[in-house]
Amino acid sequence: MCGLVGFIDPELAGSGSGPEIVRRMSDCLVHRGPDDEGVWKSPSGLVHLGFRRLAIQDLSAAGHQPMVSSSGRYTICFNGEIYNFRELRSELGDRAGPFRGHSDTEVMLAAFEAWGVEPTVRRLQGMFAFAVFDAVESCVWLARDRLGIKPLYVAKGPDWVVFGSELRALLRHPRVTATGSVDGAFRYLRSLYVPAPHSIIDGVEKVRPGRLVRLGVGDTGVGDQRETSYWDLTSIAAGRGDAADSFDEHAALDELHELLRSAVGSRLVADVPVGALLSGGIDSTLIVALAAELSDRPIRTFTVAFDDPDFDEGPAAAAIADVLGTDHTEVTLSPERVGELIPEAAQLSDEPMANPSLLPTLLVSRVARRDVTVALSGDGGDELFGGYNRYRLFPGLLRRGRLLPHRIRRPLGTALDTLAGAPGVDTVGRLALRGYIGSQHSFAARLRRAAAVISAGTPGAAYREFMSVAHTDPPILATGPRIERERQPFDALDAPLLDRMLLQDQLEYLPDDLLAKVDRASMWASLEARVPLLDHRVVEFSWRVPGHFKIRDGVSKWPLRRLADRYVDPKILDRPKMGFTVPLERWLRDDLREWVGDLLEPESLKRRGLYDVDRVIRARDRFLSGEPGLELGIWSLVLLEDWCRSRGVTFDQAPSART
Repeated sequence: MCGLVGFIDPELAGSGSGPEIVRRMSDCLVHRGPDDEGVWKSPSGLVHLGFRRLAIQDLSAAGHQPMVSSSGRYTICFNGEIYNFRELRSELGDRAGPFRGHSDTEVMLAAFEAWGVEPTVRRLQGMFAFAVFDAVESCVWLARDRLGIKPLYVAKGPDWVVFGSELRALLRHPRVTATGSVDGAFRYLRSLYVPAPHSIIDGVEKVRPGRLVRLGVGDTGVGDQRETSYWDLTSIAAGRGDAADSFDEHAALDELHELLRSAVGSRLVADVPVGALLSGGIDSTLIVALAAELSDRPIRTFTVAFDDPDFDEGPAAAAIADVLGTDHTEVTLSPERVGELIPEAAQLSDEPMANPSLLPTLLVSRVARRDVTVALSGDGGDELFGGYNRYRLFPGLLRRGRLLPHRIRRPLGTALDTLAGAPGVDTVGRLALRGYIGSQHSFAARLRRAAAVISAGTPGAAYREFMSVAHTDPPILATGPRIERERQPFDALDAPLLDRMLLQDQLEYLPDDLLAKVDRASMWASLEARVPLLDHRVVEFSWRVPGHFKIRDGVSKWPLRRLADRYVDPKILDRPKMGFTVPLERWLRDDLREWVGDLLEPESLKRRGLYDVDRVIRARDRFLSGEPGLELGIWSLVLLEDWCRSRGVTFDQAPSART
């Protein structure tokens, strides 16, 4: 796990400043690669690559990057892990020539030599982002893994390109300025993250998962550009399995078991200590159980506990660790520790991210890093097998809303939104729906989202509103993009509602929120996080099985539960879904109240050039006075403002930025 940077820039080719700039870019990624560094430039001086290394496979100098292939044709910077590199090495045989070491990077280069870049990428099993220069074809290839586990940002001009693992690195290049994207801010304030291909910086985009980009390099800089999809999740979903009577669930369970055993086994391979993050839920329990089964020594496991019982999965995780015989460590995230971590929130985020579990993920990553360099994570199970409550709640809400006459939907939505702020509504709602939403969740916030769903024009727009967990109408000066006109994966798939929701989440929420959170928090601690459930073979399996195999009689993640039952007494796991969340509302009103007031101060907000200041202040005051259901909106605003302050980012509100 590492950090890569690079650029193609004719203006810098003969200036002599290219190596200094690329080193400056890579130096700000030292948290991603504390073990080694390297820079490289092409003979023409047009292409520069930089790298920071966290040594996982082949700890010797033979694993140094940028790495050049045996013939000298390819030069690569590679962030990630290729789990089938041993099989590829064996398949290459004599065509690879002698290897200098045993890293997966060297195997990739040998595969490029034998098969070419695009055919090789289709063979890779792993998580990766890479940049490789081909001296024969005079081009640079950029690639990102199938599920978007590893990040890759790109900024482009008429004849130049700048790329890297993080935004902070791109901002070190003179071509990239700290001007915020109104479009990106709008999307972030709705969803708590900026979805690909957008970013929070104007002119910078994310490479989409499963994409391969070819950049031709000529005498005057970047020439022809081509982007292809080497793995298309939408096409895979379109060929999904149906609920045929011939479906054999016992055979499917066994197949899934073997796929997961293979995925976990390949992710235990490393030249450094490997552990696992254990939340106490079904997914992480199953991953740890498989790791314990495959390992010849007790697995190190790590859990975050809270001092609020409504949020604390510590006891459940400890019970599971005891059953599985792991070497278990628990760390408590108290309000005091939150206060200590808050100053780092803007820095570790790289791009604004308001998922409240970012801070506990950072804490558990830091604790794990004391003992291991790699940690397995249980992320992905909810998105593959229907684990969230919304997969049960949204269809019913949508169905009831569609029964209403169109003319009364919007007025009713407005009335429900107003009701959400009424005194006592949140308390009553939580008690009434405790079995559905959990006591740690805000009923008022969900009532506001239900109001937006009822008011929406189409099912796709309704799901988009349902997932707008922060602000359905962000308090910014520009109107924002007309996202309701955008065709979403949800709209493109002709399938049952559950499948459409799963596809939308797998293409956006999973990579741009959950996986970005894990990547940023773990890498800030110089810890490599691996996600076995997102082995692409497991993902493809999930689309071959029918919906009733995923959710049965109201029970979510049915196959994962049944597999976990093979290792742990079901009674330990049979409890309401809690999710990896935090007591955010209490923290913001009490321990972090002064921090909120400082960041959401009118004069500072005006200088940013983005906010509708009056609306922000009204929302802040309503929240601090006790109105429920506003905590995620306030959290998203304070983190955005903190992030912008730390980087000096302001927003251009010229007419071209508006829709």
